[in-house]
Amino acid sequence: MESLSFSLLMIFLGLSVSFIVFLLMNKLVRPFLKKALKSKVPILTNIVDEAVKVITLLCSIFIFLLSVSYAVSKADIEKTLVESAINLIPKSFTIILIIVVTFVIIQAIRSIFRRLRYKYTEIFSVFLQSMVAFAGILTILEYIGIKATPFLEIFKVILYTIGLTIALSLGISIALAIQENIKQFILGKGKKRKR
Repeated sequence: MESLSFSLLMIFLGLSVSFIVFLLMNKLVRPFLKKALKSKVPILTNIVDEAVKVITLLCSIFIFLLSVSYAVSKADIEKTLVESAINLIPKSFTIILIIVVTFVIIQAIRSIFRRLRYKYTEIFSVFLQSMVAFAGILTILEYIGIKATPFLEIFKVILYTIGLTIALSLGISIALAIQENIKQFILGKGKKRKR
């Protein structure tokens, strides 16, 4: 009975500490980061704010699960489910970090290309964003333990195909654009030789 009451106390303490961490991060750290980034890097303000929200939530859950695991170990209750949940947390942090970094890179690409006012910038922006997202997905698959070699080869084929298409379209369009100049240059040289 004593071990059960100690376990309940540990769960309550874990819940309290995780709630305090959640409040501190949301009421102190997030506003401070928002103010600091808004003046220096306004593009990243919302991205960092969302990342801090996710990290805060994960830290709170981790603290609570840690207290539950300790309480379960003291109460001699079956603990395989709790242990497996706690063992997944470091991988979850890393996966979320990869997702956040990928999202930040995509947002940076989007904001850079919004400022440019060329004809095909939107298409090129979508292409780069999709390539970064695909690279992020491949990284996560490799980290989880899924062999992404077939996906990587498909990724390479897609990149090679797109590169070849761009090279051909640029070459043909440049050739068509300067075709008249080349004709004039050749015909002009020919006329000078006849004289």
